[in-house]
Amino acid sequence: MKPIFEQAVFDFYQANFEAAQTGFDRCLATAPGDRAAQIYRDRCRLKLTESARIKPPQGI
Repeated sequence: MKPIFEQAVFDFYQANFEAAQTGFDRCLATAPGDRAAQIYRDRCRLKLTESARIKPPQGI
């Protein structure tokens, strides 16, 4: 699981929040109590929600 977590953290700091969230979800599937993975996953969700609100409409 450590390589998955490390890759997810790398993705997070590269602003690849979708990939990071997937990685943290995989970590949590095997270790549901992993607090660090929970925090990072929640931050990914927040970043994805924020970016969805900021994106201008397509075609303008």
